[in-house]
Amino acid sequence: MDKLEITDLDESRQKSRRKKAEQKKDVALHKAGRRQKRKESKRRQKHPVLFALLDDLEIIGVALAISVFLLEFIIINARVPSGSMVSTIGVGDRLIGFRLAYAAEEPQRGDVIIFRFPDDESQRFIKRIIGLPGDSVEIRRNEENPDLADVWVNGVKLDEPYLDEPMLYDPIPGGKHTFTVPEGSYLVLGDNRNHSNDARFWTNTYVTEDKILAKAIFRYFSGTTHFLSFKMIQ
Repeated sequence: MDKLEITDLDESRQKSRRKKAEQKKDVALHKAGRRQKRKESKRRQKHPVLFALLDDLEIIGVALAISVFLLEFIIINARVPSGSMVSTIGVGDRLIGFRLAYAAEEPQRGDVIIFRFPDDESQRFIKRIIGLPGDSVEIRRNEENPDLADVWVNGVKLDEPYLDEPMLYDPIPGGKHTFTVPEGSYLVLGDNRNHSNDARFWTNTYVTEDKILAKAIFRYFSGTTHFLSFKMIQ
């Protein structure tokens, strides 16, 4: 019993010494930190403009790094130069696309997407998804007016409330009218159907899934009014 009591006492003394040593170390570090801050404070007082500039550059650097990360991996900030998506998207509109929209789900019919143009991948286009993988899509003459047309998907007439005007059957002679969408690909058309360079006229008709860059989410600037103008893209 005595031996155990002596051992416990020794351990207690050792712990007490270690604690005091740690406290002294903390005090020394604290004093060193205060001295360093005083030195920095004197330098700031001596060169206030320089230090203010360095602070601003640090803030700008962090902001730029965040912006680059967002633009590279999260969003696309795009300006639309043409009227192929009027009236959903106007000429000169600026919009935000979400790069991760299809990370957990597949593109859906009706989605407005930003993608690499199949005939020239250096260009980015924006159109609406009409045909999904495996779909049969047909542009048929309207029964009441043969100059006009309707889009049929898998034998069902597609309701297209986003069209600004009735679709002409053949706005540019030589356009395709029937499509069978391959697996892993999508058929896209413009909302301004009579003035749109879209899948009907491309050599490489379909947009493959790996060429889809983002789903268009909202417009934040109007090219018509030249003011900030928020509108969800549907």
